[in-house]
Amino acid sequence: MRRVRLTACLALLVGISNVPANDSDASKFISYCEHELYGTKNYEEAGKICKRVKQDVKALVGMSPLFLRSAVNEADAKWALGNYPEAFNLYAEAVEVAIKLGDVNKVRELRIRQADAAMFRGKSFEAEILLRDAIARVQSTAGSSALQEADLLSRHAEVLVTLGQTKAAMQGYLAAFAKLDVISATDRPILLKTQLGYAELFERQSRYAGAMATYQRLLKLAQSSPVSVEYTIIAYERMGWISETLGKPQEALVFYKHQLEVSEKDPTRSDATIELRRKIQRLEG
Repeated sequence: MRRVRLTACLALLVGISNVPANDSDASKFISYCEHELYGTKNYEEAGKICKRVKQDVKALVGMSPLFLRSAVNEADAKWALGNYPEAFNLYAEAVEVAIKLGDVNKVRELRIRQADAAMFRGKSFEAEILLRDAIARVQSTAGSSALQEADLLSRHAEVLVTLGQTKAAMQGYLAAFAKLDVISATDRPILLKTQLGYAELFERQSRYAGAMATYQRLLKLAQSSPVSVEYTIIAYERMGWISETLGKPQEALVFYKHQLEVSEKDPTRSDATIELRRKIQRLEG
């Protein structure tokens, strides 16, 4: 039955040239594509439908926000299937549409997706160029969001770390911090992510004193309202590991016990909690 319904819809799309060219018709076809992609999550069929929808939406409304939306849907379908090379190329096409439409926010969003696809392909160098381009576009746009710029700076710093450009990455994280408001709930997710990346950079360089101080700041942020269980656990775990590495088992034990207290309250972390108890038992003796 499902196959019949999909076939019937595709047949309707084939005859779309007889449909009046207007936004309402284009929106209906896009909605069907999005239902398959985000609703039923049948990504294989969604990919086929979204590809045809993109072609026909362009025929209906030309270069428009609706066409951009359909182009992004097709790229998202490839991403969902794990086809990152094709998703990368489709996001690149969507970026060109967004540039022509003057949609700076969409360019930023799509550059991020394109960079993520590049990273999954092991193309850190390409990802760095894409994010640098997105940063330049945001910085050159009057009235652009400081939060958006901070997010891009933080992501760019992560990529620089993978390229071994630690000094530039450090500067990138500091530039991101300068754009963020510590007490803003809106800024909080990016602030936590940036703080973690900054701490990991210290740790990566075996600069454990700096890493420990930065994880302490991360912990303080994570425990402020609203509490972030995820980042609280990460901070305790990494501080415990650093303490062990520095030959301070009793200090590590304190951090791991705090981590256990938090972890035990989350039933989805049962496997990790069991492993953590074993680690504590080992340190106790």
